[in-house]
Amino acid sequence: MTISPAIAWIAFLIKKSDAKDAIKNFVRSAERQHTSIKIQRFHNDNGGEYVNDDLLNYYESAGITVEHTHQSQAPTAPLQY
Repeated sequence: MTISPAIAWIAFLIKKSDAKDAIKNFVRSAERQHTSIKIQRFHNDNGGEYVNDDLLNYYESAGITVEHTHQSQAPTAPLQY
């Protein structure tokens, strides 16, 4: 079994609509600056800014796998008095 290190980057956006261009710019920049890096996977919260036809086509053409966090309700705890 081969275990490879994971690297995570975070980008802060002013508007959600900036996500599409920020993702595409990030992939180009990261792969250009670090020639040994190939972006393989994006993990997101399944929000509309990450899941749209344009980005899904981009992910597919770039060979990027998309993983979504499965949102669920927070467990409820009894009130403590």
